[in-house]
Amino acid sequence: MEVIPKQDNLFMKLIDMTQNAKRQIETITSLENLKYAYINYSKNLKERLRKTIKMRIITESHEPDAFTEEIILYSQASNNRIELRQVEKLPFNLLIVDDNEAIWGELQTKNENPQNLWTNDPTQIAILKMSFENLWQKSSSIRKLHD
Repeated sequence: MEVIPKQDNLFMKLIDMTQNAKRQIETITSLENLKYAYINYSKNLKERLRKTIKMRIITESHEPDAFTEEIILYSQASNNRIELRQVEKLPFNLLIVDDNEAIWGELQTKNENPQNLWTNDPTQIAILKMSFENLWQKSSSIRKLHD
């Protein structure tokens, strides 16, 4: 386990983990963080993620906007490789990549010393995966703007 002490280090670690993904990404994060990642990831990484990685995303409840609708439409066009769900309030932030490594904690905060932890320990990842699955079961689908 490793503590990620600064926001810049955290973003670099998140990019590194995402680039290393081969099969699946599961994340619990705010819509604001999703937009930030989308804007800042390279075009090549975005395309690779869209074509080869299955993603399950949980975000906070909100009215779907153009960004959310783009994700939903892309998901439908790509055999639902991206699943986007929502909960009323996010209990924590989490990123699990290929069930091999995870980072969780305060992924975006005004706190100068955010608490973020990274691990590749199988036992810790299994616990985080159970937390993700429990929240996934409690979450609901986000509907398109124009149903």
